[in-house]
Amino acid sequence: MSDKKNTEIAVNEGFAALVNRDVLNEAMADDCQGLEFSFDGVTGIGNPGGNCQNCPYNKFGSGEGQSKLCKNKRMLYMLREGELFPICRFAKKVLPKLKNNFPWPTPTDAQKRKIERTAQAILDARALYPDSSLADLYDEVAMPPELRKAHQDNDRAVMQAYGFSVKEMTESKCVAELMKMYKELTEKNNDKLVLDKI
Repeated sequence: MSDKKNTEIAVNEGFAALVNRDVLNEAMADDCQGLEFSFDGVTGIGNPGGNCQNCPYNKFGSGEGQSKLCKNKRMLYMLREGELFPICRFAKKVLPKLKNNFPWPTPTDAQKRKIERTAQAILDARALYPDSSLADLYDEVAMPPELRKAHQDNDRAVMQAYGFSVKEMTESKCVAELMKMYKELTEKNNDKLVLDKI
């Protein structure tokens, strides 16, 4: 994720910053019954399952004509301006090498250690509740106080690494500032990719 190359994608009429992408594979029979699916593009689940590289459905000629029965897909996670959560879209065609383009801070060594320490505190707080699901742990009302405090400490550490004011920065202001940083990066690098429709 240290790659500084940035990509801007047209989503409907707005633009979104690409924050992550996943490779997925899916093989479907003629009757639209799922034969096999892979969440990572490496290991298939179903029939025959196993290594996607060796799967007969992932070979040209296994589908209609000389096509592949298995369709290789790209799931894109994009953050639109003014929104707190990324949207997910399948890319309909193989895309050029898309890079994660989140505007990462350049923290000092002390800030890195603080972020690492507070991130570990989140994991430690979760470990106190081994019988609880993530849904239970992150319930807004019932969230364990140790976990809430660990997240707040981690949020502060990350915000300090970005140079954001911990006292004045709301979540929506934070997203707006990150989007502004993203736009500056893409304009500086003049590296924009606009997709027809995804």
